Amino acid sequence: LEKVGEAEVDFKFKLTTLTVTGDNAAEAGKEFIAVNETVVFTADSNRTFTIILILDDKIGFEENEQFLIELTTFEAGVEAVPNGNPTTVTIVDNDKVLLEFTETNYNVSEGSGNVTVCVRKDLEVA
Repeated sequence: LEKVGEAEVDFKFKLTTLTVTGDNAAEAGKEFIAVNETVVFTADSNRTFTIILILDDKIGFEENEQFLIELTTFEAGVEAVPNGNPTTVTIVDNDKVLLEFTETNYNVSEGSGNVTVCVRKDLEVA
């Protein structure tokens, strides 16, 4: 926010999502919708918000995944605090894999040598 004489004026900056590499990297278009937009602070505000859509891939249990958000392309006289740019977003997995036996009891003759049990996997999507 800048004062020009007695008037306060708006200022702009860019907010961009960045993908990370590695085992826990969230993929743009699969886990979230990438953003590359100009954000405006109005003269009467000290906060502004943007929405980044998180996608529920419903693929079952997976590790938490991360992506970065970076503030860039500032107008003259505006800069980001160095230790907070970029910032990390962690997408916490909410899906569970449920395992269950298909039978509640198995009976086997001791002379049969083995027993075959069946386990079913179901996906519970939160």
